[in-house]
Amino acid sequence: MISDSRHEGWSPALVRDRIVEAMIWQRRAVGRVGPGGIRGAMPTFRLSYEQRMAEGWDAVVPVDENEAERPIDPTPAQVTRMLAALRWPADILVGNDLRDTRAIDMSRAVSAACQAEAYDMSFARLVRERGIARVHAYTLRDRGLSIISQRLTKMGVPAWPDDAR
Repeated sequence: MISDSRHEGWSPALVRDRIVEAMIWQRRAVGRVGPGGIRGAMPTFRLSYEQRMAEGWDAVVPVDENEAERPIDPTPAQVTRMLAALRWPADILVGNDLRDTRAIDMSRAVSAACQAEAYDMSFARLVRERGIARVHAYTLRDRGLSIISQRLTKMGVPAWPDDAR
């Protein structure tokens, strides 16, 4: 993330960082969707320390990948903030007026930019799928992030720093 934690209010970069953070959390919290297949039905094969030594294996037990990188669960306040951040492009930019196509395109461009960063995808491909020219999408993204940061500051929403995750 590229934001500076010595900020006083919201900036476009901080807004983008918070939306990206929320998207990464969302992907991690949801997990894999769909049938587990055969792997889900098979029991995990684990040897005890004594069994490993009797078989002549190394005494160091390999760490399961899922257990090694399991993040610390967020607090309820952090979950609330991240859910709100996921809704900023729709709530703040589009709001109740669905007839303004510029606002809709701005919201799509902001969401595509954050999604591209969070999921390591191509921004150009995402905006093309949404029917927005890539050159125009950069302008829409920057303007949308700027509007969101201004509205959050005006509404008095406190900016949470990097260490409040």
